[in-house]
Amino acid sequence: MSSSETTDLDALESSESGSSATDLDAIESSESGYSGSSDEEYSEYSQCFDSSSSDVDLPDWKEACARTRRDPYKRQTLNTKQREYIHGWANSMLCRTGMVQRVKRFLKYDFPVMSDCSGAEGGILALQALGVKVDHVSSSEINCIATDWIARFSVLRHESDLLEEKAAEPFYAIVKTIGELRVPLYILENVMGIKQCLGEVKAELSKLKGYVHGILEIDSKAIGDVVSRPRMYFIGLHRTVTAPGITSDAKLQNALDCILAKAKKNCTPPTPWHELLLDDPVQEAPIKRRKRTNFDLRYEKLGLASD
Repeated sequence: MSSSETTDLDALESSESGSSATDLDAIESSESGYSGSSDEEYSEYSQCFDSSSSDVDLPDWKEACARTRRDPYKRQTLNTKQREYIHGWANSMLCRTGMVQRVKRFLKYDFPVMSDCSGAEGGILALQALGVKVDHVSSSEINCIATDWIARFSVLRHESDLLEEKAAEPFYAIVKTIGELRVPLYILENVMGIKQCLGEVKAELSKLKGYVHGILEIDSKAIGDVVSRPRMYFIGLHRTVTAPGITSDAKLQNALDCILAKAKKNCTPPTPWHELLLDDPVQEAPIKRRKRTNFDLRYEKLGLASD
């Protein structure tokens, strides 16, 4: 996600002629087919990025940045699905962590997303269904990594060789990729069974130079979801992009703990399962209800079900 807050991305339209001219006169004379949203924005962009060869003096940089830093959410005409996304899920979940404004900005920008494996594009399809513009990029173009790694760390799988297994090799490849690309942020997710080799995982991640590292243990039910889904998240920030106060692993860990505590404190309790099963008169727990088919339930309501 490499979009800059100080760049007017509305004005960055592709040119059919491939012209790189930034002088206003040059742009007007080219056959670029510019389709900006308004003449005002067009003029503003041209002034901010005027060529140094132009007779027009360049504006003050700070003033130009302030002028181009607009609220993209208010200027965006959202469709129905986008409104549901922002006012539904985002307001109920992300408001607890103060991240809702960041999510809103994504609806404006065409941000890069990469799927880990060929064919594993559920996230891409979901974003497209929401109307979010996505630039589907290759692994060589990414600058942030958020993924899990395919390894069998379930506590129920006692015969696992953990990081010694061949299935754990992607973990080492991911860490190597992070180190070579020096991405600003990485988030690696896995099941709680990873605690069986937590020391080895932390030792491997600590080899990444220039990063501060932290760990979050999150159960989705603790922050408002209906079901329990405990997971561990290994989070790393490159020191070039951290806040001034985040200078060590301990300080990042403290910040992450505060964010999670705030999310839990402001969390609305999840809807009880019996309120979700509106068509089930006996209000049995979901795990029991799954054992019966819809056909059985219909007969039960008619009083024709057999014991």
